[in-house]
Amino acid sequence: LAVDKQQNSILRGKGEEMEVNKQFLDEAIAAHSSQPEIQALYTQIKTNYDKRLYHNATLAVLALIDRPELKGSPELIQLYDNFIVLVQSKMNQLTLAKIGVEVSRAYSDPTEAINFLERLANKVTTQEGLEPSLLLRSVSIQLKLRQGKQDECKQLLEEAQATLEGIAGVDSVVYSNFYRAQAEYWKLRSLPAQYYQSALKFLSYTPLETLSVGEQKQLAYDLGLAALIGDETYNFGDLVAHPVLKSLTGTDSEWMAHLLQVYNRGNIAEYENMIKTYEPQLRAVPALASRADLLKEKIAILALMELVFNRHSANRTIPFAEIQQLLRSDVVEMIVMKALSLKLIRGYIDQVSQEVVITWVQPRVLGMDQIGKMHERLGGWIGKVHETLIEMEQGTPDLFS
Repeated sequence: LAVDKQQNSILRGKGEEMEVNKQFLDEAIAAHSSQPEIQALYTQIKTNYDKRLYHNATLAVLALIDRPELKGSPELIQLYDNFIVLVQSKMNQLTLAKIGVEVSRAYSDPTEAINFLERLANKVTTQEGLEPSLLLRSVSIQLKLRQGKQDECKQLLEEAQATLEGIAGVDSVVYSNFYRAQAEYWKLRSLPAQYYQSALKFLSYTPLETLSVGEQKQLAYDLGLAALIGDETYNFGDLVAHPVLKSLTGTDSEWMAHLLQVYNRGNIAEYENMIKTYEPQLRAVPALASRADLLKEKIAILALMELVFNRHSANRTIPFAEIQQLLRSDVVEMIVMKALSLKLIRGYIDQVSQEVVITWVQPRVLGMDQIGKMHERLGGWIGKVHETLIEMEQGTPDLFS
């Protein structure tokens, strides 16, 4: 697409503005004669622009930048400089920002991409531009993090979060890019618990099909590792239930998915077998090999929580001996006190009776097996209510006649 560089990004009089667009679009249409779908989109852009149907032209632009053949192509920069910049005032500001994000990925130099994003963020109007600006700056932060500018990004993320909290009805793509930037920051700072929360939020706002298979695998592995080594992470249900974990199936990291499922079930026997089976893989990950004691403590606490969950709320006074048998260890009090300090359970230890009295256990996302157990308990409760109703009807016939 040979367009005079001096014409790029220049806003002139009405006549020349139309001429610049026609020249660029005509050359683009001719250049893609062997790619009819792309050629058709350029034709739609030109036709709609000539008719001043700017919304329809914008839809065609969105479809064009979404074409796999143009992802990361310098042609997107040319499209922006020679067409989008001329009609951006007539576009929805958030749509313009989304287009800008795709264009920024066409720059080979990260610094140029950052400059482009920040220039565009400054162009959006203050009233309409909270979401668009936040989207563009979130992507800019991601690029800056890859340049090692952690201190600058820390402040930028704090400012972005404050802005985000003050906006209602935010588009999911804005949340997605913000939490992606935040997760990357926590990862670089080696804070697994914070990374785990931000990365899960990123996933909740991001359609899985928009991530490449490689991105899905890396994200699933990183989330799994963060869940295992995070000091305060004891809820694995959100991750285990998410389809991103299936991306590890058939890979060298499939063991990670199996291990996470065992932790979510709180099954110590399965855990011990898993540790033996995957010992080479675990030793090959320094973060896991150096935290063997934490991994043992975490499975013990999760096993205790599972034990409490499976008992009726009126029967949560548990003897030390039962917990000791479950944990296959005599460190009952230490595990219970740790769970209490983390506020995973509430209750107290009765040293005289050698019992633990549990009054509450932290809610968590349940697996299908756990839901099945709850269904059985609910069925039993319904049965008891029905029996009580029959007894009352038989014992007080005058009240129910």
